[in-house]
Amino acid sequence: MLAVMPLNETVPSVGDLSSAVFAGQIGGQDCRVLMPRLPTKGWKVAPPTSADDWSQYGGVWGGASFGVQGKGLFVRTLGLDFPTIDNDQPGADRLKSRVMSAGIGWLDRLHEWLAVLHGEPAASIYIEPPLMFLEYDPEVGPLDMHEPQARVSIATWRDAIAHASQFDEAPLAVVLLHRSAKSFFEADYRLAVINAATAVELAISQAVRRVLGPDAAEAVLGQVRMLGPRIEIAHKLGVPIPAPASFPLLELRNRVIHRGERPSRNEVSNALQQVVELFRALPDSDLGTEGISKN
Repeated sequence: MLAVMPLNETVPSVGDLSSAVFAGQIGGQDCRVLMPRLPTKGWKVAPPTSADDWSQYGGVWGGASFGVQGKGLFVRTLGLDFPTIDNDQPGADRLKSRVMSAGIGWLDRLHEWLAVLHGEPAASIYIEPPLMFLEYDPEVGPLDMHEPQARVSIATWRDAIAHASQFDEAPLAVVLLHRSAKSFFEADYRLAVINAATAVELAISQAVRRVLGPDAAEAVLGQVRMLGPRIEIAHKLGVPIPAPASFPLLELRNRVIHRGERPSRNEVSNALQQVVELFRALPDSDLGTEGISKN
């Protein structure tokens, strides 16, 4: 049984991903995850195989690029082949409904693992103009766009699909940091601040547990619930985090949470850069990435 899964975002990937097949599992059903094919010419990619069944899907599979950086495959839709699902078997409709429902969580985990393993949001992000003057070409491009520094590799796709299929949850602190970066590129600066602040709180709380030990740390953290005091404690314990007075994210977070303000792009950019440097300085155990290798 063939199915398609449109992605939430387009994922810029290496050209060698064309026609690749990976083992997966959704809703307890084994499946083959099929990548679209690069075209022989033009930019519009083809379905994973030449099977007529794909013609029933009228969506977009993605795009292609050919240039000095080599071939690129911009994946927008995945093909799925469920060999154990047969329309003629009893209960097939219930089985397909269960798999479709399970696909929501599977897709969320896939996007999260792609970002964690790739080391940055693994998506093309566009800010579309909220209005267009009538004398302008209606095909005007986006106001702003962001592409990952590198294309997503075959190994990253393979491992992300495996993690999603095994119900593995990606490390939340890192996931939230990537969501913060995505919100920043989308010009949603308040959400970028909130996600970054939550990521920092998760990471420094784990750092306090590492330094003090689990029992002593829980006693301290149970009494100190605000982010500012937790940052102060971590700073005094030698965790490589700036003191609250020199940590602009804390002030931005308070402005957003307590006064509903919308910070500027430059303010959020500077704060996020400091958070990225902090995460680079923390050990993997504080971030939940111990044993996870980036591809």
